[in-house]
Amino acid sequence: DYEIYSTARRYDSNGDGILSKGEAAKADYLRVSEQTTDLTGVLKIFPNVKRVSIESGKNKEVTVNNSKISEIDVYGDYITALKGASPKTIRVAVYKQKGTLDFSKVSGYGKATAFYVVKANAKKIVMPNTAKLEKVGLSSCGLSKIDTSVYKNAKELTLDGNNLKSIDLKKNTKLIKKS
Repeated sequence: DYEIYSTARRYDSNGDGILSKGEAAKADYLRVSEQTTDLTGVLKIFPNVKRVSIESGKNKEVTVNNSKISEIDVYGDYITALKGASPKTIRVAVYKQKGTLDFSKVSGYGKATAFYVVKANAKKIVMPNTAKLEKVGLSSCGLSKIDTSVYKNAKELTLDGNNLKSIDLKKNTKLIKKS
């Protein structure tokens, strides 16, 4: 995977072409392409990674198996399950799947407190664990209507780039930031 190779080169501080354990331990961010569907071994090499960006392509599941990952960005053609993951922040783009995007039934999304869908072509988006979400973003998703009342604990709500004619925020009493 070229993205993993790029990470290794970035942290090879002495430029000898060999990534030592100490150099690998400095990595806090990792980006992987659709060729990597199981991050278990990669995350053993980079033990202190806290954020992962996954270009999942057509893959509908990626194995993470690491509870230390606090942020995951996942971009792909379809909703991608994150096996063995429990990040607090998730950013998602879904390029080909249309209709209702239901993230509540997919592994790896249930413990997020910040959830952002940054690109989709959806009629409806069902978020996981809506009662615990503090930050919600539904940007450029093609939505024409949304029930914001399900995000009753959200302090931040971003709905830009949709086809919304009106938004009722009366039940969103904890909002601090909206856009």
